[in-house]
Amino acid sequence: MPLRSKLNHGIALSPDGKTLYASTVDKVYAWSYDAIEGVVNDSNRTLVANMSNTGHTTRTLPLSNKKPGIILVSRGSAANIDQDAARQETGHSQLRAFDIGNLGENSQPFDFTIHGTMLEWGLRNSVGIAEEPVTGGIWTVENSADQLRRNGVDIHRDNPAEELNFHGYLDNSAEKRSRGVTTATQTALRCGQPKTFQTKAA
Repeated sequence: MPLRSKLNHGIALSPDGKTLYASTVDKVYAWSYDAIEGVVNDSNRTLVANMSNTGHTTRTLPLSNKKPGIILVSRGSAANIDQDAARQETGHSQLRAFDIGNLGENSQPFDFTIHGTMLEWGLRNSVGIAEEPVTGGIWTVENSADQLRRNGVDIHRDNPAEELNFHGYLDNSAEKRSRGVTTATQTALRCGQPKTFQTKAA
């Protein structure tokens, strides 16, 4: 199957307009891009790998304007009730930041489960991500539970009470205001400070 047929939600363009980023359920890729000609190079580099799971398979890919070279990747839970999300090492239900500016042409890709900075753990499916343009604060909006019923009526499609979460800043500052859920239920968990893993792929 051609790679282009596997690409899904995640897409981003570098500030200089010369690199296009996109993702599959498992990997984040980069292509050289000619904006004037509208041409993408056939060859690509894999930047982040090992993030495949069932359930929520899209990977939002915003680039930071405040911290050039940093890309954020959101990985959702594998199901409404995802027991694996309770274990950080699975990488489920997490928002992570990767310093792709430090990756060379021949560098190995980051492993989502062990590399980068984990900004949050316990996010069911936060596909809406934004960086506040002045302060650089990272915010997400949560796509919450499916098949939610009240008084016998399905309310999950039109439910306005979705979470808006603040995940702090990319400079590891102390301020952090966020809530997440480790098993994709409605049980809240305050996750504490960002956790930095190995930041450079071997």
